This record gives sequence, structure tokens and C-alpha cells, in this order.
Amino acid sequence: MNHIKFQQTNNNIGIENQQPTRKIRRKLPNKTLQLLKEPTKQQQFYFEFAKVFEKTKKKIQRTRQLVKLLPKQRKRDRGKITLCLDLDLTLIYSQFTPFEGYEFTFTLQNENGTHNVYVKKRPFLEEFLTRCSELFEVVLFTASQRAYAEKILNWLDPDRTLIRYRLYRNACSMFLGNYLKDLSLLNRDINSIIIVDDVPASFCFHKPNALQIPPFTMKPINGQKSLDISDNQLQIIMKILLQVIKNGNVIKTLSQIRSSQKKKLKEIKKQSSKCSKKFCKKKKHFSLKKKKNKNSNQIEIENTENNNIGNENEIERKSSSENESESDIEMGFILDRKRKKKKKRIRNIFSIL
Repeated sequence: MNHIKFQQTNNNIGIENQQPTRKIRRKLPNKTLQLLKEPTKQQQFYFEFAKVFEKTKKKIQRTRQLVKLLPKQRKRDRGKITLCLDLDLTLIYSQFTPFEGYEFTFTLQNENGTHNVYVKKRPFLEEFLTRCSELFEVVLFTASQRAYAEKILNWLDPDRTLIRYRLYRNACSMFLGNYLKDLSLLNRDINSIIIVDDVPASFCFHKPNALQIPPFTMKPINGQKSLDISDNQLQIIMKILLQVIKNGNVIKTLSQIRSSQKKKLKEIKKQSSKCSKKFCKKKKHFSLKKKKNKNSNQIEIENTENNNIGNENEIERKSSSENESESDIEMGFILDRKRKKKKKRIRNIFSIL
């Protein structure tokens, strides 16, 4: 029993002497903890955007069941692809002040007052519309007001033969302060719809169905802002649309065109980077040559300066030596005179004695 007690006491002593092994955790200050808990501005924006997007999705799903912007297709348009076109900066350019080459004017009454509007067609617009009216079911889908857009459309298509349907701002859906064009409300198959627009935000719900066109706006030409008369973007889009008709499937052909365009852009970037590298190498080579020439010229200049300095020093030394010799000769003459005077004095003294 004593032996057992002794063991217990030893164990107790050992446990008492052992130091506690705890993981030391450094406490962060309160400010850093608050910063870690609080989301950043960018995160807050994304959270708000996601909430609004979910709410609008639910609303859109409800409205899709109820709202249908277009009637059923006519017999002559069955099987055709519906082509949605934007108005401003895609087909025409307009502003309130007159400019060179405007083709049409009209007065517009708004809440702010009456304004004179000046309009110009995009180049090759008439050919584009006539060709599209034969091959597609053309729908003009614009985010502008009806009072403004209707007057321009009556000027472009007075007989209503080129454009089948007209949709204005009332047909657009509002999302985060932007007017979006929801193609699912058109009462058509989404796989057979194409939208042509210059603003990517307007077709953000249906990107695979979209063809983005560069805007037709004023550009600086020869130091003055004017419209580009040599613009041929409508012809390029017409070629793409013909390619879509040949292949039949809208989304596949548009995705293939986008991928090919991306590849071309990458190749152009690679070529430009190679050219820039070559140019940089040439520039470096020329800069090194220039530096060498500059260094050699500097060395030559320094050598010439050193030579000039050496020659100047030699001339100064010669002149100093000549001056010293002249001074020495003068001093010799002076000493000889003094000696002669002393001798004369001594002779006189001896003669007296």
C-alpha cells in the first residue's frame, strides 16, 4: 500500500509541475475585426444587384405569361426569322441643332417645350431595309418615345411595307434605370429572333441573339466633327444575316461568328505585339548605337579638351619659366650693380688711408 501511495504522490507531483500546453492566439484589434465583418462597397453592390435581379426575374416570369407584344405570325411570314432593329444611332442620327448633310426636320413637343429635330439616314439604309423586308419579319424595337420615333418612321417607311411592326418605349422593361428589350415577350420562338442594337445593355437578357453594331455618331474628321459618309456597317450586318439564313440556326451561327471575330482580334493583337517588340528591339538597337556614338563623341571631345588643357598648361609653364628666367636675369643685374658699388666704396676708403 505504501508503494502504491508513493507512486500516486509522484504522479501528482509530476502533474503539478507540468506547464499547461495551450495554443496562443493573438487577439486582433476591434477595428480590424469590424473591417473583416463589414462587406466592401463592391460586395454590397453585387448583393443589391442580385436581390434586384431575382425580384425582376420573378416579375418578368409573371409578365411573360400575361404580356404578348406581337400577334401571331401571318401566313406569309411563317418560317421567317424575326429581325428586331433599333432606331437611334443604328439606322439614323438626330440632334436638336442643325448640321451639315441633314435630310429631314420636324418639330417635337415635349414637357420642356418645342424643339426642332434634324435627322440623317445611315449610309445604305434603304437597300438594307428593302432586302430585310424580303427575307425577314422586320420589327422596329426602340427605347425612344412614340411621338419622336413615329415621325421618323413615317418618313422612312410611309407606306408601311418595309417594317412590319413598331414597338416603342412602352414595350421596354425597366431594370436599374435602363430600358431593356425583352425578346421573350414578342410571342415568337427565341431561337428564331435576332436583335441589332448599338447599346449592349438593351439586350443583356438575350446576348446569344444579339448583333452589336457600332454607333453612327459624329466623329472628328480633318479637325471637325462630322458624320462618316463612308460607313458600311449595314452592309457587313447584311452579310452576317445572309449567313444565318443559310445555316438555319440563329444562336449557333452567331456564336461561331463571335468566336471567329475573337480569334481574329487575338491574332491582330499578337501581330501588333510582335511588331511592337520588333520596333522596340530596333529602337533599342538604334538607341544603343546613338549612345555609343554619343559616348565616342564625348570621349573625343574630352580628349580634345584634355589636349587643349595640356597645351594650355604647357604654354603657361613656358611662359612662367620665361618670366622666371627674365626675373632671374634682372635680379643678377641688380646684384652685380650692388657689388660694384661696394667695391668702389672700399677702394675709396683705402685710397683715403
